[in-house]
Amino acid sequence: MSDQFLTPPLRHLMLFFAAALLIGGCAGKNCTFETSGPRPVWADNVVNRPDGVYGVGIAKGNGSAAEQRMVADMLAKRELSAQVAVEVFSLLESETGSTVKGGSEEIKSEFKMKIREVTDMHLSFVRIIERWQDGESCQVYSLAKLPMERVAQLSGEAKESMQ
Repeated sequence: MSDQFLTPPLRHLMLFFAAALLIGGCAGKNCTFETSGPRPVWADNVVNRPDGVYGVGIAKGNGSAAEQRMVADMLAKRELSAQVAVEVFSLLESETGSTVKGGSEEIKSEFKMKIREVTDMHLSFVRIIERWQDGESCQVYSLAKLPMERVAQLSGEAKESMQ
């Protein structure tokens, strides 16, 4: 396409957008929240240990540092919550045996909903214990932990609410 079809204002606008894309691409590598050190093992593979249940949240590399931390923390808590619900469900299923295993889908669904309610009530005990930012992508990682004694307490409360 020839330049004769581009009016000066349109040409200026296109140059502005091209410059913005170039600057934006370079600016994307300037992380606003940085932690030092190599990539932690938990950023790729969280393994729950006997001391608690863990969850990792990852926020994309855009937004302010505070926004990225908040999003990563929220996602870590959400992942942890889902893991805790599975953990509590498994504990209760092994304790109650046939009540859940042999029960209808409706009973299982109600059981899972009660566990989710109890789990959500105890999220205040979840702590963000570490954060890390990937210097290449600027993604922020948060590691959340719920101590195992709280998981046992949740299991007991979920069991009581089912009776």
